[in-house]
Amino acid sequence: MGRYLGDRREAGALSRGMLGEISQWVVAYAQTRNRADLAAAFVVRKTRTSGDSVARGIATLRDLPAPAPLITDAIDQWLSPRIVGALLAHGIRTPADLTVRILRRRPWWSSISGLVAADARRIEAFFAPHPALT
Repeated sequence: MGRYLGDRREAGALSRGMLGEISQWVVAYAQTRNRADLAAAFVVRKTRTSGDSVARGIATLRDLPAPAPLITDAIDQWLSPRIVGALLAHGIRTPADLTVRILRRRPWWSSISGLVAADARRIEAFFAPHPALT
């Protein structure tokens, strides 16, 4: 580990700990790509995971596109917990519910307590690269 991350490793940091952090990051990444099967190859276990399966998993993850949201997805998959809380309190549970609200009027967020203009911009930025949602 020192050979590859020597200057990045904090004094006293153990290689095993760094590998654990990297594994957690890879597991989270695999889960965002809806690939629990690949995430399982990186979960820390008492038995060793084959180096070949780990290498194949990394190669597969490297080439996976980011998942696109569906109009029926739960909003908590895509938006921050604070924004989600405000939206759920108003019965907005999916991007479909949100799309109807956004298209009706401007400023659409003013009737949703707990949302401010900055939150509205974040939500609109979420929709921007996904025109199929609108």
